Amino acid sequence: ISLGIDQDRAAFLLSTMAITEVFGRIGAGFVLNREPIRKIYIELICVILLTVSLFAFTFATEFWGLMSCSIFFGFMVGTIGGTHIPLLAEDDVVGIEKMPSAAGVYIFIQSIAGLAGPPLAGLLVDQSKIYSRAFYSCAAGMALAAVCLALVRPCKMGLCQRHHSGETKVVSHRG
Repeated sequence: ISLGIDQDRAAFLLSTMAITEVFGRIGAGFVLNREPIRKIYIELICVILLTVSLFAFTFATEFWGLMSCSIFFGFMVGTIGGTHIPLLAEDDVVGIEKMPSAAGVYIFIQSIAGLAGPPLAGLLVDQSKIYSRAFYSCAAGMALAAVCLALVRPCKMGLCQRHHSGETKVVSHRG
């Protein structure tokens, strides 16, 4: 509405976003079943592309630009929305044994972000009168999520742990 788009067209943008989200979920299922690369890297690529889509909204100035961004954003939200919980069961993340606890922690963090994000973005817009700042703040949050996601596998492999000098590892070999 701030760009001069009437309410009917704005509602059409949201509907288009929702429809493409469904296609994103289906597309993610096809890609993850083929396993061209590790699933966690596919998720990382999707999170990075979602970050790019949020930045792209700040450059859209008319209806068709917003439509393109809405389609891209909806598709990427669908890919992540359909895969982030099952991804926890992967051995690269926490594994099936720890999945219930990991899902609880994940949903807790997601809920905090869902509660705090909109008011903070609204505060940014109210203070600056610049709507693009809300998209920038969301994109910054997604970029931070991408960094955390990129660190999951190295931390799981022990690369993020501090190795103390002087300690020896006991390695057992079974015959």
